[in-house]
Amino acid sequence: IKDHAFSKCMSLKSVTFSESSELSIIGACSFFMTAIESISIPMDVTEIGNCAFCNCSNLKTVTFSVDSELVSIGNLAFYSSSIESISIPNHVKQIGENSFHCPKLKTIEFSEFSELESIGSCAFQYTLIEKFTIPSHVTHIGGYLFSHSKLKSLEFPDDFDLCAIDE
Repeated sequence: IKDHAFSKCMSLKSVTFSESSELSIIGACSFFMTAIESISIPMDVTEIGNCAFCNCSNLKTVTFSVDSELVSIGNLAFYSSSIESISIPNHVKQIGENSFHCPKLKTIEFSEFSELESIGSCAFQYTLIEKFTIPSHVTHIGGYLFSHSKLKSLEFPDDFDLCAIDE
């Protein structure tokens, strides 16, 4: 989906992809400021661009297939949406800056097989997340990761690879 393809289509509430979809990229701002309420990301999508679902205030549910090939979630990808819970696919290596600045987000889950390496600055600020476990392959964490959030507990696995935490 090209950048800005459906940007500001404020009446757009539903998007459905076929089971056999070969969509690989959801471009920058492609659904910016739409009325989408839920979305199932097709298996072959490898990239969700910057601001792809930014300011989709009705967006409550984002699901991924079990075999998702998603690798990158761009900056501000779900900024200011109403997501309450999300499970990040195993192959995601990068979560961009401010990507989950979602005031209703309570839970973010990673499997033990997570390949996540980098979490951008402010990725989970202004959320309701109270407990978070850093996936073991994360080598970089941006600054202000949980600023203005409800975080009470942060866990690092015994075998973590963390190299840098920004200011």
